[in-house]
Amino acid sequence: MKGNRSPWWIVAGCTLALATSSGVIMAFTFSLFIEPLTNEFGWSRATVSLGFSMAALLTAATAPLLGRLLDRVGARRTLLFAVPAYALCVVLLAATPPQAAVFFLLFALAGVAGAGHSPIAYVTLVSGWFDARRGLALGLAMSGIGIGAALMPQLAGFIIERHGWRAAYVGLGATIFVVGLPAVALLLREVPRPAVPAHAAQAAPCAMAGSKHAALRDPRFLTLAAFVFLLTVAVNGCTVHAVPLLVAHGYTRLEATSVLGALGVASLCGRLLCGYALDRVFAPWLASATAALALCGTLLLGAGLPPAGSALALVLLGFALGAETDLMSYLTSRYFEREHFGATIGWLYAVFGIAAATGAPLMGASFDATGSYGAGLAGLGAGVAIAALAVLRLGPYAYPPQRDATS
Repeated sequence: MKGNRSPWWIVAGCTLALATSSGVIMAFTFSLFIEPLTNEFGWSRATVSLGFSMAALLTAATAPLLGRLLDRVGARRTLLFAVPAYALCVVLLAATPPQAAVFFLLFALAGVAGAGHSPIAYVTLVSGWFDARRGLALGLAMSGIGIGAALMPQLAGFIIERHGWRAAYVGLGATIFVVGLPAVALLLREVPRPAVPAHAAQAAPCAMAGSKHAALRDPRFLTLAAFVFLLTVAVNGCTVHAVPLLVAHGYTRLEATSVLGALGVASLCGRLLCGYALDRVFAPWLASATAALALCGTLLLGAGLPPAGSALALVLLGFALGAETDLMSYLTSRYFEREHFGATIGWLYAVFGIAAATGAPLMGASFDATGSYGAGLAGLGAGVAIAALAVLRLGPYAYPPQRDATS
């Protein structure tokens, strides 16, 4: 590495940049903009929410293309273009006119650009620099999302209160320029080709080395994709509807919101603890245990427990929410060849994005059809139980941990 710097500087750069990533900026601040947008334009909340859905789906659709680009040109060079492009798209949201079609178009553009500033490029880079300590490195890097989730809504809310929602989008875009872009430019470096672990060239028979689409024909990819989809649908469906679900159980909105705070703390802890454990525990076992925790959280959330019990349910769901991206990235690196890691993780992030956009509507449809969340929670719980069992079928690692090529 240039200047013989420790590769942990790569992790620090990824942590800083991910604090301003598209998931943080779009998902964790969007609720703050719903009321100002409906008040100014007279749109329904469903119309405003459709903008977020379009951004999420466009990010998912772009992820596989981004993965192939990462394999061809490298993560750092891709990020040097993608981060300012996404920042510009966020700033352009401040120019939203009263026409809903333009509003949707601007969010669609943000979704496409946001794929480039999503975790895909960062986990690709970290996985290349680390092997024996890959789990810890991924957990520390992904903790940036938790940090950003805690700070970016505060920044957006502060600006909205004093200067309006348009200024808030400008402020968020400027933050990406000021924090995210320098972190990429100054701290991130590509993996030197000789530093790729020697064992990465020895593909397992099922890995079908040499084809960028080989992983999609691997039964283990389908197993991993099913695990990601079922876990993500359940965790996101529960967390998005957590407040109205608790209110339906008799909580006041203030009580429900305070209980929800446990989820954010648990998410950050989940990223760090899961990353630490991945270097010490067989990853499919850890993935199955994480799904089991999410199942417990789902069942507890529907039980109408007092605040302490509901807080425990959200802690369990929050842990799974934080751990799922660590698990997805680590499992990909252990079962599929390094040469096409970007393409493989890109497809999995597409599955992840579609699942994230599916969970909330399913829970909403359950409530609309039955007047309660019971049927929806039962269905999500069944899906998570299947995921917990399915991931155990992955078998031994195709690429076991080796000594890190750099230190």
